[in-house]
Amino acid sequence: MIKRFIKKNKGFTLIELLVVIAMIGIVASIALNIFTSTLRGGSKTTSIDNIRQNGNYVISQMSKMIAYAKEFEGVCNKVGTVTCTDISQFSTNCSVAANTYTHILIKNFDLGETIFSCNSASDTPASTIASRSATLTSGGDSLIDTSNIIVSSCKFYCVRSSPVISPTITISFTLQSNGIVAEKNNSIDFETSVVPRNNPQNP
Repeated sequence: MIKRFIKKNKGFTLIELLVVIAMIGIVASIALNIFTSTLRGGSKTTSIDNIRQNGNYVISQMSKMIAYAKEFEGVCNKVGTVTCTDISQFSTNCSVAANTYTHILIKNFDLGETIFSCNSASDTPASTIASRSATLTSGGDSLIDTSNIIVSSCKFYCVRSSPVISPTITISFTLQSNGIVAEKNNSIDFETSVVPRNNPQNP
């Protein structure tokens, strides 16, 4: 009797190994893309929320202080010690809607003055909306978290048809995150209008 021995291969061929490795690579690539997209989406959402929170804070603080100020002292484009004499509280020159300004001056009920200013990159603090006031302090002179956000544009409008009518002050600015990563480089526009309630009439 002749015995036949059948050799059984228990390993994998080279082609099978290559196919398995290729499939693992494809699955890993898909999983990595999904994970990266999730991280990017979460980072962008966090950045936008941070910008919106800072912008809403600035809008609410400035609107409240301007609306309930003892007096509206004017708007102007002067830097440094601001007097705002070019557009005073009784002037109608600010009725030209095309005119934009970088400073707002109001007088508080404690007779202290508050100056809101749109600061450029060369100002101090740079690229932010500042408040020089004895009654409002938020991170020094800055109303913006400058560690993560800059003011890419900022301007004030003043519309007034008569010296006996309170002016309408429009606050308009754009906040932008200063992140290097594209997902964190977002910007949001903010704008609101406010009328000083206690503005005295021209005697």
